[in-house]
Amino acid sequence: MGKAKVLVVDDEPQVREVLSRYLLSQGYECSTAHDGTSALRAAETEQPHIVLLDISMPGKSGIDVLKELQARYPDTAVVMVTAIADISVAIDAMRNGA
Repeated sequence: MGKAKVLVVDDEPQVREVLSRYLLSQGYECSTAHDGTSALRAAETEQPHIVLLDISMPGKSGIDVLKELQARYPDTAVVMVTAIADISVAIDAMRNGA
């Protein structure tokens, strides 16, 4: 098996940059997306093993993207990332398969 593929999805360019640089330095293949729509396109073309997904983004929320990813790619692991300190958001993400 080759390197694990990770898709980093965040609307903050600095977050995407830091995470992708770190993952690349650890030997992962890494791609990025800046919003939910581009994340779904990238998931289709890149076929990542893992998606690091921001919860709060303009347009499609991370929860909306999570639901679509789970429906289309049930074997892809999704890890939700957020700066929001609201436990109900984390519970909602877990109920939706994160």
